[in-house]
Amino acid sequence: MIVICEKVEELPTRSENQTLTDYAETLSDLYIQKQSLTHRKKRGQYFTPKRVSEFMVQLFDGIHGYEKIRILDPGAGVGNFESAICDYIASQNKEVNTTKVHVSFDLYENCEDIIPFLELNMRACKEFMAQKGLDISFRIFKENFILAHTVDFQEELVNQIPSAEFKYDLVICNPPYYKLKKNSPEALAMKKIVKGQPNIYVLFMAMAAKLIKGGGQLVFLTPRSYCTGNYFSEFRKWFLDHITLIRLHVFESRRLLEKEAVLQEMLILKGERGREQPDNITVSGSYKEPNQTTQLTMREVPFDMVVISRDDDIQIRIPTTEIEELIAKEIDKLKFTLMALGFKASTGPVVPFRITDYLLSKMDGEGKSAPLIWMENIRYGKVVWPLPTNKKPVALLVGEKTNRLFIPNSNYVLIKRFSTREGKRRINAGVLIQRWLPIQIVAIENHVNYVYKVGAKLTKDEAYGLTEVFNSKLYNLYFRMSNGSTQVNASELNKIPLPSLDIIARIGQHVREKEMVEGMAKQRFIMTTLGIVPAVINQLLID
Repeated sequence: MIVICEKVEELPTRSENQTLTDYAETLSDLYIQKQSLTHRKKRGQYFTPKRVSEFMVQLFDGIHGYEKIRILDPGAGVGNFESAICDYIASQNKEVNTTKVHVSFDLYENCEDIIPFLELNMRACKEFMAQKGLDISFRIFKENFILAHTVDFQEELVNQIPSAEFKYDLVICNPPYYKLKKNSPEALAMKKIVKGQPNIYVLFMAMAAKLIKGGGQLVFLTPRSYCTGNYFSEFRKWFLDHITLIRLHVFESRRLLEKEAVLQEMLILKGERGREQPDNITVSGSYKEPNQTTQLTMREVPFDMVVISRDDDIQIRIPTTEIEELIAKEIDKLKFTLMALGFKASTGPVVPFRITDYLLSKMDGEGKSAPLIWMENIRYGKVVWPLPTNKKPVALLVGEKTNRLFIPNSNYVLIKRFSTREGKRRINAGVLIQRWLPIQIVAIENHVNYVYKVGAKLTKDEAYGLTEVFNSKLYNLYFRMSNGSTQVNASELNKIPLPSLDIIARIGQHVREKEMVEGMAKQRFIMTTLGIVPAVINQLLID
């Protein structure tokens, strides 16, 4: 459905001294002012900063070399990318009429409120390009991008080739992101790549991959969360079977979209349709928005250091520095996992808002309640219960409705499921020893993972050893390469490479008996016992 918008006279027109990209950002800021954050979050609307738009456009190979080029933006917003593309092409064709270029844009946007902004911006782009002797055309589709192309992901037609009308040379997108219900029309339409509760942005990535020509390129700005985790496992397999990874750019700060109140790590992916996976992938990073003064880290990383196949799963890891690559190589050598050692990580079963009538501010003293452990109880490598300053409930009432929520009081390693947004430590573990709690059962809140020994009991040395390994600087840096969210999921913990049980126990015994506190001596001991090469140890202790 092609939409021609009216009532744009209330919006500001582009001034002569504004670049198209500046004008698009003006419109974005105006829209943000007019619409509440609640409204925009519900629709998953997060606008791309100007510098990021310009950076993403310049990642395309030979964009100015086409005579005719078809470009898709599946979530156009006000048209930030289109403005950046036009500015870039015009800058590469400074002489009027020296190169005949025709650019056609297909833009999907199903938010009625933003259509006037997009329409006005695209008219400004067309007028500007005409002044430069360059020709563009555009179509605005007021449709749900996923549902408009759902036939491409019906199971029996999964290998169907899109019609010529919808085959593109380039795709560029900052898609919406929010969780979908399992039975949503979008999730059902793309069930081949859906597992659990999907986030809509990966459906945009997959559908776009379906619509580009052989040799076509796509560039996406998204959260990093699809790189690991069970929810995205089917998507990763499908996507990497269809798209060749060319470039990954990670933002080290979670404040890239700060004015949008979005605090999470973002990732730019550049891919190409129909090429064999390369020997190396270009990996780059910047703290925030890339610009002329930003120092980018950039390196060529072997493909098998980025795309990791493990236990019938594929993960994407992003080592942006040489030391990170060395850390990955060292830990990848380790032969065990939690499950291979006879352990398992699970998520605490207590969801407080579902059982508010059973939460207690103190133990009843008659065996009718049990300690309730929250993230806040994990302090300095140990579980501290109760906390005198914590205002949260400290116990859970035993009863028919809560019996299934308790686990036996035993030795465990507890790990926070969420880390602080800008904190350096991603894994925060604490040891829990059975004798520390006054009862035979314990309740673990849902924001805590717990590691236990299947069919047996963790020894003190094993519990302390696992805690120290997980809390080490080495493992936190390793985990950060793959995990770009604030969450630490049990499924990811179960797949981390680990040393033998003997080495884990040796670390636990030594740290416990020597009462080692945080510091260089402890970190050196852990890494030396793990067999990490001196070059990595020395570098980590310096940084």
